[in-house]
Amino acid sequence: MYLRIPAFGRVSFYASFRRFIGFEWTLAGAEYLGFEGLLTKTIRSLSPSFDSIDRLPALFLIFASLHVTMKKTLHTMALCFLAASSWVACKKGSEDPWFSFRSREGRVTGTWNVVSADGEIARTIFYTSGAPFSFTKKISEGNNAITNTYTYGSTTITETGNSSLNSYVFVDDGTYSRTWNYTISRDSSITVAGGSGTITITTQQTYLEKGTWDFNGGVGAGQSMEYLLLTMSSRKLTLQVDRKTATLVNGQGTTTNETILTTDEKQYGPGDLSTYRAQLIKLSNSDIKMELDYNNYVSTGVSVTNTGGTSSTSSPINKAEGTITLQLKQ
Repeated sequence: MYLRIPAFGRVSFYASFRRFIGFEWTLAGAEYLGFEGLLTKTIRSLSPSFDSIDRLPALFLIFASLHVTMKKTLHTMALCFLAASSWVACKKGSEDPWFSFRSREGRVTGTWNVVSADGEIARTIFYTSGAPFSFTKKISEGNNAITNTYTYGSTTITETGNSSLNSYVFVDDGTYSRTWNYTISRDSSITVAGGSGTITITTQQTYLEKGTWDFNGGVGAGQSMEYLLLTMSSRKLTLQVDRKTATLVNGQGTTTNETILTTDEKQYGPGDLSTYRAQLIKLSNSDIKMELDYNNYVSTGVSVTNTGGTSSTSSPINKAEGTITLQLKQ
């Protein structure tokens, strides 16, 4: 079958078809695609003398070309959608962005600085001998300024200071580290026989925690990937407490200094209770808001050394309950 097209001259039907859409397609293909009835009806409405689709193969080519183009476009859009759905993340936390072009894992990975922390933890220390000691600690941190308030019985103590480093590092291999270093101090007045005095206590903390991180799998409370599961492999807490006592008795001033160094260090094994979780309230490319859950937290192993010449080592059990909300930025 031949036809004459001004742009190509007298060419075969198949050759003209290849020039239009680059594929070989017979009229049987038009029947398969449902074009013959559509073309016949359309052409007859324009020309009553038209009685066969073979009369105007060029018009068929136009319809077929449009169909192939539309099919290609739809296929491309579908492939793009399927590809995008594999890495476009959905909203999980209550303050999450509505959509993100980065996966949740990709958004967690990186170095994060803690810009604020607020919460309350109830702690109980069970010593190897003697009565347990219970207290409540309120934490408030913002712009590197720290306020800690301790309450035990009817006594309340407030400390203020500054944080030099408070950060998390989440690596894409599933490991993490947490560093928290700060200096805080508090002053209190004392009464002595024949005079008065003040006590200034300054505490310097260095803390390093290492372990592995992962998302929850949707089992139990919370939907899948709503929580970070932090499993500690090791931690080390060092506290240096400098106590300065200044008294004024009968016009005579006296100053004494004492330093106490406390180290809390532990390596965790598979059977240890070393996993705690953080609910991801907000997870974006530059912000994380998460609530650390310290309920059922247990630690052991404390060594205390007094620079005055005496030293002691004990292994109390430290239990905690409560939550702390952290704001992190990259």
